[in-house]
Amino acid sequence: MSSVSLATRRPVLADRVIPRSLLADAALVVAGAALTAGLAQVAVPLWPVPITGQTLAVLLVGGTLGAVRGTLSMVLYAAVGALGLPVFSDASSGLGTLLGPTGGYIVGFVLAAALTGWLAERKWDRKLLGGMVSYLAGSAIVFAVGLPGSRSRWASTCSRPFRRASTRSSSAA
Repeated sequence: MSSVSLATRRPVLADRVIPRSLLADAALVVAGAALTAGLAQVAVPLWPVPITGQTLAVLLVGGTLGAVRGTLSMVLYAAVGALGLPVFSDASSGLGTLLGPTGGYIVGFVLAAALTGWLAERKWDRKLLGGMVSYLAGSAIVFAVGLPGSRSRWASTCSRPFRRASTRSSSAA
């Protein structure tokens, strides 16, 4: 007897531990978003973007739940944070966070969970090298999407004092 599930026919770790059903899928998606929210609070404070446990959570969620459920979990995480729950790093939330220097990373989380989940469904995570490549690829996506936004934001913030100083010096001359 088969039951309805969001999981693909290619089993991942969650499918080996929990029987497939829509209720189980919904619980796993919520649990993945909650894990990401929890690890977001584990941070090394740097400016403008802290290093957090979010990326670890994203890769674990994608690899454990597969592409569809991992992606849905990260979409839920982003949506809940955008709606105001303090789930992003440093207990931040709101659209301002998504549109700020860390927003690109959050978008990257969705894509990274999809990729690591897709690779896990194809058994890349069953061997050490494949797992390393899978997680490195997921991390690369997070940074490829996140860094441009934080870099442009950082550059504009850092250049303000120099513009003020150059304006003062040119007006003094």
